[in-house]
This record gives sequence, structure tokens and C-alpha cells, in this order.
Amino acid sequence: MKAFLFLCLFSLAFNSTAQTIELAEMDINDEGYTLLDFGVIKAKKTAKRTLILINTGTEDLVISTLEEGCDCTTVKIKKRTLKPNERTAIRLKWRPISDSEFHSSVMIHSNATDYPQLWIQMEGNVEKD
Repeated sequence: MKAFLFLCLFSLAFNSTAQTIELAEMDINDEGYTLLDFGVIKAKKTAKRTLILINTGTEDLVISTLEEGCDCTTVKIKKRTLKPNERTAIRLKWRPISDSEFHSSVMIHSNATDYPQLWIQMEGNVEKD
């Protein structure tokens, strides 16, 4: 019984200082996925989007790794360490490699307790010249 009580109190203490994140104006599902629809893109043109990542936790949020789903996708982030309530821009670029619909992704690894691996799924259609 004492062990159970200790685990409950430890869990509450851990959760009260957790790092949590959100993307401004975007929904993140329970599994840490969000969808960014680029819409229709002209062939041979680079599409760009900027998202805002917010540290909604009570401790510093540290972005450790950014993963790009393919060579056609580029991700850059302004700051890798965010204080509580601080924001940073995530810049995404996608370069069409064919005249069809596309799907790619970016994964952001951090010390966030809610989404330690945040997946941004990107999709759209490429319009022929």
C-alpha cells in the first residue's frame, strides 16, 4: 500500500513539472500526429510553410532531433531550447519531384512528455506546368 501511495505521489510530482508542446492553430491527435495540407502546388516550385511551436510546459523544452521524411522535404527551426511559454518558428519546405499528389513527413524529437515524437504529416497535389 505504501508503495502504491509513493507511486501516485511521484506521478503527480512528475506531471506537475512536465514539458508539453503545441503547434499554434493546428490540432495534434493523441498519438502525436498532425496534418499539414499544402493544397495545390505548381510543378517545379518550392512550397513553404511556417508553423509556430509553443512550450506550454513549466520547464525548458529541448528539441533534440529533426527528421525529414525524404530528400524533397526540408525542416529548420529557429530555437532548439524554449523556456516555458516561449515560441519558435518551424520552417518547412517541400520540392515536388513528380506531377502527382505527395505525402511526406517531419518528426520533431524533444523532451516533451505529451509528444516526445511529434509527427507533422504533409500532403498536397502537384499541378502540371
